[in-house]
Amino acid sequence: EALDGYRLVQKLMPNLASIYHQAGLTFSKMNKLDEAFQEYLVAVELVPNYSISYNNIGVLLSKMGRLEEAESHYAAALKIDNHYADARNNMAAVRSQLKEREKEDSVKRLEDSGIHVPHYDADPTDEVVTTALRKLIVEAEG
Repeated sequence: EALDGYRLVQKLMPNLASIYHQAGLTFSKMNKLDEAFQEYLVAVELVPNYSISYNNIGVLLSKMGRLEEAESHYAAALKIDNHYADARNNMAAVRSQLKEREKEDSVKRLEDSGIHVPHYDADPTDEVVTTALRKLIVEAEG
């Protein structure tokens, strides 16, 4: 098994960040997200400018629903390599998810306060919709 080989190399060369990264990839493919997360953390601890590991931590955090943390890890990857296309694309996707979550939370808060909000498919990046929802929340709570 690949993980057995990685463990052996980790024992022989404990400061080799790439082997922790590879173990993280393997755990991720096995859908063992916590284990993958730990391996990637070791990789960035050993090599703080390991942008691909920061990006992959962001991917794991996104899968776990921890979008704000994912965003910060994509930002770390981009700080190291501003041209890293995967990190840039992942950052855009997580920001879109955060805006969608914000819209859904706003609608729920309004409905919880007794204000009916018609459901429709709006672009989650639509600032007009987001601003209108925020205004309605302030009015409802005020």
